[in-house]
Amino acid sequence: MKIFSASILYNFKPNRKSYPLILGFASTNDRREIDVRYLLGAGMTYQLVNADNHWLKFSPSCEFENTHFFRSDFNFAEYNGMSSIPTCRGTFWANGKYQLFNKKLEFNHEIYFQPSLEDRPNYR
Repeated sequence: MKIFSASILYNFKPNRKSYPLILGFASTNDRREIDVRYLLGAGMTYQLVNADNHWLKFSPSCEFENTHFFRSDFNFAEYNGMSSIPTCRGTFWANGKYQLFNKKLEFNHEIYFQPSLEDRPNYR
């Protein structure tokens, strides 16, 4: 069984130039041998572009993440023997939406970088 649940709570006025956000994720991944991963955090969203047919947002946030694995041997020897790896992360998100040709073609993107604030090799 695979699970992915993402919940992001924005301010009640998301058309403002900046607004806070609260987020939570829970997921599993058989290929990566993740029993369960959860992440809880908060941050701010800044709208760099907000037009009728396109927008671009940037959101820095900070989260606590805990990942429970089916195994305890890893690429980095310092994690070997640990079935659970908790860490605090800083996340840098950029997402946008662009409509072209009278809204007949739509392009969406979401890009993020998630370094651990505690352990340099632990990033996504």
